[in-house]
Amino acid sequence: MEVNSLLDQVFRRWETLLAAWNFYLVVAFVLLGLFILSKSARTERKVFRLLAVGWMFFAWTHFLGILYMVKQWTAVAAMLKEAIAAREGGTEFVVRLAGSGIVEAPNAVWIVPFHLLLDAFVLFGMWVLCRPQPTSPPSYTSVTNE
Repeated sequence: MEVNSLLDQVFRRWETLLAAWNFYLVVAFVLLGLFILSKSARTERKVFRLLAVGWMFFAWTHFLGILYMVKQWTAVAAMLKEAIAAREGGTEFVVRLAGSGIVEAPNAVWIVPFHLLLDAFVLFGMWVLCRPQPTSPPSYTSVTNE
């Protein structure tokens, strides 16, 4: 493949990763907003369970999708490195680009903690919003009849 088409594929993976994270954040905050705004979502345990299981399924599939996309990105980046290195003076160019994020994909080690932290944050937020709120005792005011 040509270097230009491989470079285009690398940048498409980057755009896909950015779009996937943005979509994930939107779904997370919309779900928490639903719990903040909807009394039935906060008070009905069945609704909480259904949305919690739905969130876990969505988060798991999103996580697997991102890992698959990063795996593709790694393969395309390796092909790009080989194609650049095959050109005259390309080896020096690849060395200069090392660590820039252009000729290598992000490591999955960076994806796992961020994903798990936001997964846990959303589940914890849903749980906190669904807990019964303590009721304060009624205040008695003195009423005087004159």
